[in-house]
Amino acid sequence: MQQSIRQALRQQRQAIPKIQKTTYAKELQRFFFDYYDYLLTSSPKKIASYYASDEEISPRWIDEILSETHALYYPVLHPFKKRQLFFAKETENKRLNKYHLKEPLFIAKDILAPWELDMIIVPLVGFDSHKNRIGMGGGFYDSSLALCKTFNQTEFVGIAFDEQQFDKFQHKSIAMNDWDIKMDTIITPTRIIR
Repeated sequence: MQQSIRQALRQQRQAIPKIQKTTYAKELQRFFFDYYDYLLTSSPKKIASYYASDEEISPRWIDEILSETHALYYPVLHPFKKRQLFFAKETENKRLNKYHLKEPLFIAKDILAPWELDMIIVPLVGFDSHKNRIGMGGGFYDSSLALCKTFNQTEFVGIAFDEQQFDKFQHKSIAMNDWDIKMDTIITPTRIIR
């Protein structure tokens, strides 16, 4: 069931014109800072974001504002552990990983484990009104975020286009896997799900 919904949702977000994606990403920024306005004046936090693929909503405009005060980190595939992410400070030079996704260069002194972060902005393939998330299917975020639960301090913020809500596909609820990690908040260009 998740695989068929994932495929439909990916097609849905791929169909959004590029110019519209940019408009949506800028609206997303407004909603993000309406809800997380304390980040505009708080002491520096360690926040993870991501480099968006062509089909994902871009956190670029959120990152630009966050980077003025906070330390930003981006996902890097763990070199030895399967399906696990580290988070690295942004570097001028980036590389494409084995999935052809952009990531910062791996510099050991600039790497954090997921539980060392205050907030992780998470890309979504799909979501529902209960803050459940469907990812790409590799389990990288779920296994990495699960490590944070032990420490219970990292906030998970999912961001997506409105079109990615799977309730809209007449799937009022779907069976989530035991390892699926629920988001604390989901933000789209038009609303916030708390």
